[in-house]
Amino acid sequence: MILQAIEHDEANERPTTVADCTVVIPTYNERENIGELIPRVLEVPRFRVLVVDDNSPDGTAEIVRDLARGAPR
Repeated sequence: MILQAIEHDEANERPTTVADCTVVIPTYNERENIGELIPRVLEVPRFRVLVVDDNSPDGTAEIVRDLARGAPR
């Protein structure tokens, strides 16, 4: 569904410029994936991200915090 929205937004002559959809990403030990996933989701201007981490011992939350500093959506 996310990839379809990305394709739709890229094909749209006037892409959405306001974040009006929240993508919720539940995580647990996703350190290896989250750094690639969040920027990919944020390629669509209408998306913002909410990460729900269950106290991952691998440092997932720290990576998300670092990403949030650069991309507050």
